[in-house]
Amino acid sequence: MAAGRGVGCAATQVGSALVRSGPGMQQSRSRHIWLKAVIMLSGDSGSTLVGELVAVAILGLALVVLLSAISTGMIGMAIVEKRVVGENLARRQLEEVKAADYQANPTVQPYPAIPVDGPYSVIVTVTHWVSPTGPFTTAMQSPDSGLQCIAVTVSHDGEPAARLEGFKVRR
Repeated sequence: MAAGRGVGCAATQVGSALVRSGPGMQQSRSRHIWLKAVIMLSGDSGSTLVGELVAVAILGLALVVLLSAISTGMIGMAIVEKRVVGENLARRQLEEVKAADYQANPTVQPYPAIPVDGPYSVIVTVTHWVSPTGPFTTAMQSPDSGLQCIAVTVSHDGEPAARLEGFKVRR
């Protein structure tokens, strides 16, 4: 048996390389191709400064967009909170007026007011019905028609937050 030859193994000269074939040589050939690919790819020494700056700029832009969305959401939540609290206060005040006895002249004997704290204020406006074809007016009518329009306005730091209207009937 010649040197370099094993049982069932053949060697062929191709150019300057000696190519072996036989059992187990297929695995060696695929490993050789894989190693060659790794060596070719490892020739890329890394990223450039421009590439790194572009990546940092993209991440910075994404962070700015995310923080802007969070800020906008928080501002929107504050506005909604003012409106919801204003509507709840207006409903409570309107229900308080409806539950009270009818006052023919609410400027002399006003309707009860709910307690309000913090930056909120509640204003109750009473208008009287003039006639079946006429409008409501703030002037006291004689005789009293028995129908009042109650308007409740809730403000937060002087800015209107909610307004509700309802009717009060003398029974």
